[in-house]
Amino acid sequence: MSRPMKENSNTLEERKYCVYAHWYSTELGHVRYIGWSGIGADKRLLGHLRDERKYRKTGWYKGCNTYKCSSIGVLLAAGGHVIPAVLEHCSTKAEARLRERHWIQYYKALGHKLTNGTSGGDGCPDIVWTDEHKKRRSAATKKRFEDMTAAERAEWAENCRTVQANMSKEAKAQKSTKIKAAKTGKKLGPLSQAHYSAIMAGRAGMSLEATAQMHTNRMAGLAAMSEKAEEQRRTKISVALKGKPSPLKGGPSWKKGIKTGKPAWNSGKQTGKLSSTSLAKRRTRIQQRAAEKGGNALA
Repeated sequence: MSRPMKENSNTLEERKYCVYAHWYSTELGHVRYIGWSGIGADKRLLGHLRDERKYRKTGWYKGCNTYKCSSIGVLLAAGGHVIPAVLEHCSTKAEARLRERHWIQYYKALGHKLTNGTSGGDGCPDIVWTDEHKKRRSAATKKRFEDMTAAERAEWAENCRTVQANMSKEAKAQKSTKIKAAKTGKKLGPLSQAHYSAIMAGRAGMSLEATAQMHTNRMAGLAAMSEKAEEQRRTKISVALKGKPSPLKGGPSWKKGIKTGKPAWNSGKQTGKLSSTSLAKRRTRIQQRAAEKGGNALA
């Protein structure tokens, strides 16, 4: 199939960025995806295949193009494969983004059914998330999770923990900073407040069986944690409690070696085995109390 190519005046070494297209082996007459890359079309294809595997195992995730991933999944399930091809080389990243938008518009005008979610470039400059779209995506995600078996849910949770554990410290710090910046100074909206109130009201009216089940689920979750995650959890709790007074009465008596200033409950009392004399005195007192109450003394 012939396709227009842009003439380059510079050498390929000087023009390290490229704009590429994906054809499917089952649909050679149609271009299915347009993108740009700084590592080459072949290496970038490996990233798309990795995204498809991640989407297949964990479902939707942030930044996921579900249309592209699902279409690649259908292709691979049918025994087909993706064919990458370079449309043109570019000198800078900005030029590559601009040319990507050009090629997307070009092939869409020719009637090709592209899986690109936007008109190209980084981010989503022209996509509008309507309330209806958000509701449909939320319902689809919930249904996908509800249809999972117990084994699939466990695998999904383990994959999520693996992704979190493999994040670098810089990535975790950036993620934490973004979440904090997005939530700082914001108040709960009416829907969030109603949702939170409903949850707390439901917990307040929970039966003993439901409370016990919630506790059991929590304990099961803690038991399923890896040793590394459990160690991290204990470390965080220790750091948070260090230097703070104990919520128990009498001060931080839960720490060993710290005196509370109160005498022990058995101070001055014999805690070992009672002698025969003490046993006789105790028996006499019990008989006297029973006689005063009109009961029968012990034989």
